[in-house]
This record gives sequence, C-alpha cells and structure tokens, in this order.
Amino acid sequence: MRQQLEHHPNDPDIHQDLGISLYYLNRCIHRKEAVTHLQQAERLFESREDSDRAAIARVMTALVSWNY
Repeated sequence: MRQQLEHHPNDPDIHQDLGISLYYLNRCIHRKEAVTHLQQAERLFESREDSDRAAIARVMTALVSWNY
C-alpha cells in the first residue's frame, strides 16, 4: 500500500486504507502514523467535497486516537 501511496499521494482511499491497516497491524506501534493517514484522508475527501466520506474518516480518526 505504501508503494501505491508513493504513486498516488493525493488518493484519500489509499490514506484511509493504510491508516486502518497500520492500526490493526500493531496499534501500539503504529497508532500515530495511522492517525496521520486518516487525517490526511479526511482533508483529501473534504477537498473533493465528499463530505460523507470525510465524516467517516473523521470518526475513524477519533476511534483510532481513543485506541478502540
């Protein structure tokens, strides 16, 4: 997924998928990086005026931040 991100740095779906994957891979080690990718996904969805998906990314960011 990181290679996809290198080729498509402005793809919110990749940021979102990578954030979730990192979190579930090892939530203790990768939580901050996961939050960063989820926040980027939210910003990119907002820039595309996709408010529903931005809201989903925002909720996922909160859940990861709270360590759920």
